[in-house]
Amino acid sequence: MLVAVGIFITFSRGAMLCLIIFLFLLIIKRLIPTSQVYSIVGLLIVLLVAGNVGNYLLEQASELGILNHSIEARIVAITNFTDSEAREADDGSSRSDVASLAFRSFLKQPLFGHGIGYIREWGEILPHNMYLSFMIEHGFIGAIILPLFVLSVTRNSYGEAKNISLFFGSFILIWSLFSNTVLEDRETLMMFVLLAVMSKYSKLEKIKNLISSGMIF
Repeated sequence: MLVAVGIFITFSRGAMLCLIIFLFLLIIKRLIPTSQVYSIVGLLIVLLVAGNVGNYLLEQASELGILNHSIEARIVAITNFTDSEAREADDGSSRSDVASLAFRSFLKQPLFGHGIGYIREWGEILPHNMYLSFMIEHGFIGAIILPLFVLSVTRNSYGEAKNISLFFGSFILIWSLFSNTVLEDRETLMMFVLLAVMSKYSKLEKIKNLISSGMIF
């Protein structure tokens, strides 16, 4: 619950989407009790109600000088997600322009890409998408680099490690749609390493159990 509140106050739409999918996976795998499911549903209802009064709260916060323009535009886009004009007013809407430019750059060299490091020539504004970044540099094959990397780290997991791999892999693949620094953050890379060790250990434990039960000689 605290994590959900923390994500909500950042007004990050990518983080909110990851949280919703993550909670959905937890419910499907039945890893959270029914009481918490009710709490989550209640929180979503509260957020929907808050969205309906978002414009009023935004006006009050603006008058008090609590929010800057960037945050104001993001709140407007979230609380009026069906309004195309509100979405265009959001500073984050420039991401669609950058993504469009990135895709056109990919189409210029779709087979082999522009080469490693080409994306850094763009300057400070980069496509907030790992897949597009890889596709620009490596061509069509760039679209599967990250999924294959996640698969190579998680494919040997068994038992509890398999559930963790599912959640981690899903998070990385979805979050990479909104960020181009997933494989640059040391914290994320450390999680990859820990998960790889956990997956390998779970496989060795399975082999050990099969040997002890006489199924493998």
